[in-house]
Order: sequence, then structure tokens, then C-alpha cells
Amino acid sequence: MSSRKNVNLQVFVANELDVIASQAALSNYADEKIILQTCGMVQSILKAYSDGTLGQQSGNRVEKHAGGDGPQTGLVGQGGQDGHAEEPGVSERWEPRTGSLPEIVTVPLLSLLRSCIECPSKNEKIIDPALSTLHKLIAYAYLQGETRPSGRLDDTNNLVNMVVLMAAKAAATPYTNSKVQLTAVKVLLTASTAEHFVCHGDCLMLAVRTAFNIAINGKDKDVRNAGAGA
Repeated sequence: MSSRKNVNLQVFVANELDVIASQAALSNYADEKIILQTCGMVQSILKAYSDGTLGQQSGNRVEKHAGGDGPQTGLVGQGGQDGHAEEPGVSERWEPRTGSLPEIVTVPLLSLLRSCIECPSKNEKIIDPALSTLHKLIAYAYLQGETRPSGRLDDTNNLVNMVVLMAAKAAATPYTNSKVQLTAVKVLLTASTAEHFVCHGDCLMLAVRTAFNIAINGKDKDVRNAGAGA
């Protein structure tokens, strides 16, 4: 990845994280105070990565901690090596996709975005920029991966599954506003059509079903049209 592309990544993610941090700073919720602190840490990682001063590892996968006996909790860009039995047609060894972000950046960034989307306070001013960041990361191919052929939703270590589940959950929340629904549709549409970010089976069906539900029950006409167009 070129230094110019690194800088572009740091700039567009930094803008979204600034919005998240400014909203979290106004909150009295403990969870949002943690999000505020985490934003600063992720910003530092992105800056170091853009400057070329951060040690880089290839791929989107995190190995188990040395000596750990618990289940692996890392991200997997493509099927396998995560505690599930292999499926026919899936390589026995996961290979990182060229051009995807290294795990040293991906793991803390996605952890932050998931915390924002699943924050108990359900602050839409935090959820929307988190979804927008996900959309841009996929659209610009900073996140790349593929599910297993079945796309099992219990394969939560898979990067593609994780993103689709986050967007679907944000869209399905009863008190989600139209802006969040619209951004969630963008994430799901890009995630289900990008050549470098491939959904199969149950994961693809979840993306399609969520878009269909938004087309029927969206908060306003524009959102319903977006869901129908997806």
C-alpha cells in the first residue's frame, strides 16, 4: 500500500473518528467515555501506520496469544483456521488478500467501530459515523475477505460476517433513525457486491433480508427507496 493511500486512509477515518469522539465527549455514559479514550488510541495507530512508523503484519488475521488455551478471537479474512471444521472448496490454510489492511490496524479499528455500533446508549450520532467508516473501508478496498460457502453466521471470527452482522444489527434496531438506516444500507450493498469483499450463503441472505426489511419498513420514503434499490 502506497504512502499516499495510507495518508488518505488516515484522513478519512480520522474525520469520522473526530465526529465520534466529539459526541462521546458530550456523554455521561461510561461506555461512551471508553469509546472516547479508544478513539485517541486508534487515531495514534492510524497516524503511525500512515507515517510508516508502525510495525506491519500482513492480512486481517490475529493468532491466539502465545500459550493461550482459549478459543481464537482474531479476525479471519477468509474461511478456515478459526475453530470450525473446514468446508469443501475452502483452502486449508487462510491466505491474506493483497491490499487489505494489516491486523495491527484492522483489529483495534474494527473493535472500536463495533463498540460504537453496539453501544448500550444507542447514540445515533456515534453509530452513524461508525457505519460510514465501515462503508468507506470496504468501498476503498481497505477491508477485504470472503466467507465460507455456507456463510454461517456463527462464524463470528470471519471479517465479512462481522461487518454484515454489525450493519444488520444497526439497521434492525427499532429506534434507529433514517440516517442510520440509510448508511446501513450502503454498507450492506457494498459488502454484498464488492469483488474483494464476498458474502456467501447465510451471510448474503442476511444482507439481502435486512435491505428488504428496510425497503418495507424504512423510517422514510428515501430510506425505503434505498432499501428497494439494494
